[in-house]
Amino acid sequence: MSCDKFQTLLWAVVANRTVEQLSNDTVDIQLLECSEQQALEASSAYVMAESSAAYFEAYSHVLRNLQRPEMDKLPFQEHFIALEPHIKEPAYLKERNREDVFDFESIFPQMKAELRTSHFHILQSWPEWQNSLDKSQMSALKHGLTKKLALIQGPPGTGKTFNRENHAG
Repeated sequence: MSCDKFQTLLWAVVANRTVEQLSNDTVDIQLLECSEQQALEASSAYVMAESSAAYFEAYSHVLRNLQRPEMDKLPFQEHFIALEPHIKEPAYLKERNREDVFDFESIFPQMKAELRTSHFHILQSWPEWQNSLDKSQMSALKHGLTKKLALIQGPPGTGKTFNRENHAG
């Protein structure tokens, strides 16, 4: 917000707003840490600018933490900070005796009857078998099991919970 046509800025969030306040073009604000040193001028009218694309409070804790000095210890910092696009396989695959062999019997009990095995190398070509997943869900499962970082998103009913529960297991 600003009182001088945005020549200087004060950073704040709306702390409270009532119907009465809105009818008078006023709201309660809370100055953010970076603006606390500056004084508000009671005689000045302030103009607020807000993003219509994002809700700041939802991101403020992330943005604040990204400014911390120990960011070199951030998990996945090579991707989030250095923007490395190549995502390697997860460390658990290297720590296992059978490396990338994964047993799918608990997830797909019918697989063994169809393929005569429920084990295969997940970093190699996957066999096809009858299952309840669509192409997108199967892609998410493959990505989640074979990459150390995976973002699985989608609307309700697209298999996010299925993938989460079976990756964790």
